[in-house]
Amino acid sequence: GNIIVYGHNTNKILGSLKLLKVGDEIILVTTDLKEHKYIVETIQIVSPKQVEILDQTTTKMLTLYTCSGPLDSKRLVVKASQV
Repeated sequence: GNIIVYGHNTNKILGSLKLLKVGDEIILVTTDLKEHKYIVETIQIVSPKQVEILDQTTTKMLTLYTCSGPLDSKRLVVKASQV
């Protein structure tokens, strides 16, 4: 399904999301130290009301999102599929 990670847009949390590009690789390391690789498919700016980004998927996806825009009025969303 869809793994969702939301965090603040600060340097220590998800502030570097804005640097990702389509095709970039993301490696998610779980507590058992296993690496799960994902490739960025889409990057978009959405309204906070666009909660469909949280919907489950039939494929293994990683959704990363954080605040964006003036006064945090938007959300930066990065979707990546598992390799």
